[in-house]
Amino acid sequence: MAYQVAKSIGSMCMTFPEKVDAVLITGAMANSKFLVDSLVSRITKIGNVHIYPGDDDLDALAWNGMMMLKVR
Repeated sequence: MAYQVAKSIGSMCMTFPEKVDAVLITGAMANSKFLVDSLVSRITKIGNVHIYPGDDDLDALAWNGMMMLKVR
């Protein structure tokens, strides 16, 4: 599963015109240390990886997106 997710992340990152700032991993599966470790080891080349475990993926993405905009 980590292999498939890493392939999807890699293929999407190659379509962006700019360098990827970070990869956010959210959702209930982010609670699995084994899955997260397997995934992070495959995608650290792409950019910074941030883990935000939880059940509400869209709220987590929106909240972290707002935090990134405030930092800049």
